[in-house]
Amino acid sequence: EYMGQYQFFCLLFLAVAISAKQLRIDFYYESLCPFCNKFILNSFNDFYDVILKYPEVVNLEIYPYGNTKEVQTEQGYKYSCQHGDKECLYDTYQACALRKLPKKEAFDFVVCCEEAFASESSNGVDSPAAQCLGDRYEEIRECTYSQEGANYIHELAVATNSLNPPHQYVPWLVVNGEYNKDNEMQIRFSLQNFVCSNIDTQIPECDEFALKKMTEFNPKDFFVTRRQQQSFLGDLIITE
Repeated sequence: EYMGQYQFFCLLFLAVAISAKQLRIDFYYESLCPFCNKFILNSFNDFYDVILKYPEVVNLEIYPYGNTKEVQTEQGYKYSCQHGDKECLYDTYQACALRKLPKKEAFDFVVCCEEAFASESSNGVDSPAAQCLGDRYEEIRECTYSQEGANYIHELAVATNSLNPPHQYVPWLVVNGEYNKDNEMQIRFSLQNFVCSNIDTQIPECDEFALKKMTEFNPKDFFVTRRQQQSFLGDLIITE
């Protein structure tokens, strides 16, 4: 009888484990996009370190490419970034970091860079990378200025350009492979709120978490008029 109960509870535990689905969030952005910067330094920064502790519960992936344009030439792929050459450089720095560093260190590097950009404290084009990477700087810099880094950017281009529906601005957030504007708005308001409200397996950091109320939502935090006749959530894809 004891063995029968033991087997029953083992099977019950296994059934619960199988039924619990991992929540996946994909974040598409640009390193010098002011709207992306705001999200990274607030909602993202508040909770990404917790998310990374529970990879079986939440998978958070980030893609530093955004509205960059890729053109194939005889010499290889060439890139034009919405905020200029410095953005192309730091998209590549971050792409290399995401490939070569542990995920927590790579995300820390992204946040550190965005803090430097927000404070305008950097001197020299490579200064934020050097300050934020420490003893990993030379390794990541070598990748950034090499064909290896270009290959990583091409992979990000393929991933971003494969979005369905195509992204219309950045930051662009996709949940479980599907874009939904309401989900995006909730994540930008509070990544912690969204995760704690949508995971199948609860985590200690959510147990006593008082969810923010959407009544605190201020549209000015998200909608920025780029052309007088329309308002958007972030940096637009400029098609002219």
